[in-house]
Amino acid sequence: MNIEELLAYSLDNDLTATEQVRLEQALVESDGLRQLQDELFAMRSLMQGQLPAKNKSFVQDVLRQLPLEATIAQLSAGTRVLRLFPSVAAACVFVIGISYIGLHLGDADWISDQLVGTAYLSAEEAYTYIDTYE
Repeated sequence: MNIEELLAYSLDNDLTATEQVRLEQALVESDGLRQLQDELFAMRSLMQGQLPAKNKSFVQDVLRQLPLEATIAQLSAGTRVLRLFPSVAAACVFVIGISYIGLHLGDADWISDQLVGTAYLSAEEAYTYIDTYE
C-alpha cells in the first residue's frame, strides 16, 4: 500500500500500528504529504457539515408519493395474463397431441406423399426430378 492510501485510511483510523509508524515517518520527511493531509482534513471537516439529517420516515414519505393504484392495476393485469398461461399451454399440448395421433393413426404414406407431392408420380418421373435437382 502506498503512502497516499495510508493517509486516506488514516482519516478513518483504520491503520495498524506498523502502518501508523510508516505514515508518521513519511509525514516527517515530506512537506507535500503534510500539505495533502491538511487538505484531506479540511475536506473532511467541510463534508461532515454537509451530511443530510436522518429521516426515519423516509420510506413512508416515498410510498405516499407513489401512485400505488396504477401500480396495483398494472400488477393485477399481468397477474390475469399469468393465470391464463396454464390453460393456454394445456390447450396447445392437447391440440398438438391430437394432431400427432391423427397423423400416425392415418395412412402412413399421407405425410410423405402429400408433403413432397409424389402421390401421383411414376417411378420414371420421380427419377427425373431427383436427377434434375442433384
